[in-house]
Amino acid sequence: MNALLEDAPPRPEPLPGPAEPSSDTPPTRERPDRRWLIDVTIGVVSSLAVGLLLAGYQAWIDDERESRTQAVEADRAERDQVLANVTFIRETIRDAPEGVKPFRGMNLRGADLSGMDLGCPVHYDPAGGWTRDRVETCADFTGADLTGARLDGANLTGALLVDGSLAEVSATNLFAPSAEIGGNLEGSQFDGAVLFGSVFRSPEGTSSFEDTSLDGVQVEQVEPAEPGQEATATFTLAEVSMTGLQTGSGGDASTVGWTSIDCTSGLAQARRGGDVRQVASYVDLGDGGRVQCGDYGQRCDFDRFPQVGAQLVAGGVWKMPAPGCDSGFSGRTPEDTPAAEVTEFYDHLLPDWTREDIAAAQSL
Repeated sequence: MNALLEDAPPRPEPLPGPAEPSSDTPPTRERPDRRWLIDVTIGVVSSLAVGLLLAGYQAWIDDERESRTQAVEADRAERDQVLANVTFIRETIRDAPEGVKPFRGMNLRGADLSGMDLGCPVHYDPAGGWTRDRVETCADFTGADLTGARLDGANLTGALLVDGSLAEVSATNLFAPSAEIGGNLEGSQFDGAVLFGSVFRSPEGTSSFEDTSLDGVQVEQVEPAEPGQEATATFTLAEVSMTGLQTGSGGDASTVGWTSIDCTSGLAQARRGGDVRQVASYVDLGDGGRVQCGDYGQRCDFDRFPQVGAQLVAGGVWKMPAPGCDSGFSGRTPEDTPAAEVTEFYDHLLPDWTREDIAAAQSL
């Protein structure tokens, strides 16, 4: 038995239990669980952020809607203003066709003035050129905004179209001899127009002239061109009659007085006896003789403007008869420019020519 006791494993000693708090130590309080407060704070902040975003988006939508509404109202107000101005012009020429035509500073953006007779009587003075009989009776569009307007087939003889905008204007078959034209001409089209004796004052931008009469036209600038300065205006020509066209002085081979003459179809000058000279640029043209860009006269101009056209063609002054023209003339007759005075004007441009010389230049 003693051997059994000796072989028995020793009993494990009991582990010490937690110490009992001393009566002198204050009891420890349990910390409250504040995770719910964090969750609530995150929710409140998220709701506020979403609310602010929604409020800002709604404000942006309201502003866009208000801007569109204001734009529509402004566009409607402008159309009403343009319509009222066009009505005023129509009533003016209806009630007093030979009276004052005060259209200064008008808003005529996109207006349709096609076919309107707004011309005034003019006459040709060999000493002073084209002169208005009474300046106050000529249509005065000084400072007017004619951007995108239509002047197709209108009679604007002697009109003032300066210091405003003629950008993107359509002036097909415009009859405007002795007019003053200037300002912004970017994108304007004077195709088929009759502009002899007119003055372009400080034009800007690129203009298109196709089958146009620019005979005796003067291009003037307020200030002289500086050496090397680029042109502020470009006349793109095709099939144009330009006898006596003057664009000032100075410039290089392509630019004269801030106006670039761009003739892609080639310039030609007829001399006495029918001799025709081809030139590379406008500044290479000599004095005298009929000058054209391309083959001018393919349209029946004197069918559209029979009073000046028929007599000039018959006299061999303006251009040779265009092919395909009928013997009967159906175009409107501008009665403000006597054909006899136009003939005198061309005689002045070609003082050393005879009728036979002009008629001999069949290619022009």
